[in-house]
Amino acid sequence: MNAQISEEVHALCRRYQALALSEDPTTLTVALSEEAPQGLLAALRFATGKRIHLEQWPAARLEMAL
Repeated sequence: MNAQISEEVHALCRRYQALALSEDPTTLTVALSEEAPQGLLAALRFATGKRIHLEQWPAARLEMAL
């Protein structure tokens, strides 16, 4: 778990089976194994005020990281 990313953001990601990878002043990077679930991007944008960058990971890799 990246210590720079808030617990609120990690909790949102877990709810949608995603993994918050990194955060800089303007962007949050998130890993998903499938297309972004409805509501995830809006929730992350609202919580962070940042642009959301998505990375597509194989399901097995994401499961191991979660």
